[in-house]
Amino acid sequence: MNSCHAVLLDTVSIQQYIFQSNKLKENLGASFLVENIYDAHLSNAMYAVLGKKIDMDAWKKPEPSP
Repeated sequence: MNSCHAVLLDTVSIQQYIFQSNKLKENLGASFLVENIYDAHLSNAMYAVLGKKIDMDAWKKPEPSP
């Protein structure tokens, strides 16, 4: 039996760590790294496992009314 499980990762708890620096450049860099994990690496991992591209933003879109 093949199965696929989805995991939701939360990065809210690292905001304090990211923003403890007063340097804007460091804050932007850290934010970019976190976003890049979702946009690139997670998408690539899903493709490797499922063999097809997945719309990572589909959960944000409202479902059409019946």
